[in-house]
Amino acid sequence: MKILYIANNTTNDFLSDALFHGLSCMNNIELVDANELWYMYDDINKHELTNRFHGRGFTYYASLPKKQIDRTSIEKKIEDMYFDLIIYGNINRCRDFEKTVFDKYPSDKIVILDGEDSSDVNENYIMSGVFFKREFTNELKSKYPFINPIHFAYPHDKMPLGSVDKNKLVAQIIPGVMETFTFNNEEDYFMDYRESMFGFTWKKSGWDCLRHYEILCNGCMPLFLDIEKCPDNICTTIPKSILIRYYKESGLYDLFDMGGEIKYDDRNTMIVNRDLTLINNFILTEDNYGHYADYVNTLMVYCKNNLTTIKLAEYVLSNVQ
Repeated sequence: MKILYIANNTTNDFLSDALFHGLSCMNNIELVDANELWYMYDDINKHELTNRFHGRGFTYYASLPKKQIDRTSIEKKIEDMYFDLIIYGNINRCRDFEKTVFDKYPSDKIVILDGEDSSDVNENYIMSGVFFKREFTNELKSKYPFINPIHFAYPHDKMPLGSVDKNKLVAQIIPGVMETFTFNNEEDYFMDYRESMFGFTWKKSGWDCLRHYEILCNGCMPLFLDIEKCPDNICTTIPKSILIRYYKESGLYDLFDMGGEIKYDDRNTMIVNRDLTLINNFILTEDNYGHYADYVNTLMVYCKNNLTTIKLAEYVLSNVQ
């Protein structure tokens, strides 16, 4: 299959880059990034991205083998329908070649992604292709039932090969507390989660967040404090029911009053109005600790089967074939 991937290459977009990563790892796909996504390839120094990109260049970046890709005569190839599928990585940030693409290709051969934190959609494009929306609220589902939900994912080759001894109760990063974001390299960032039993996460500007996947896929139990408020069509691959069951069995649900009132600020970010140091007063009994280990093992199997960028790519392709 020949796929043309159209995306902005001056800044990163996690959802677009996750899908591009997954497609790049699949066999039998000729993938052409119309605007070379230079930051995805392993011929750059990932540390150059630390202060330039959101997320400091961790997880997806500088990880794909550099290939010889023919990016010449893109417009002519579109006119000749050389590609089997056209993908817009984020329709709000890059619409290159749109007149030619929408004139020449039927809507079922065009994929349109909207990975923005906002639940707003660009109504000019929702019927122009197979449309995927990350923050797909119940209200949007009722209004546009033909839109597909979509989610972040994690590179399969960055998951730990085996278990790592836990030497910390909770990981360092607290979402929204910038002084906790001190990691300057990906290895230390991932290892902090691997060595920690728990990692805090919750809704910020959008419900779905790469951090959820980074915690889960590094063998750490996410403390997703407002998980029950998450709409059904968002974070659709996060194992919400498994996490909620663990929270209730372990006592964390009541400790953090997860079923209680939760407030959000004017950016729709959860206001942390509970004492996060409560976790330090949480004592796992031997029975509880056994349950913890069992849950983490179950979650890691789930992650490998459901949360990889390849699975994300397969999901998108399954909706257009």
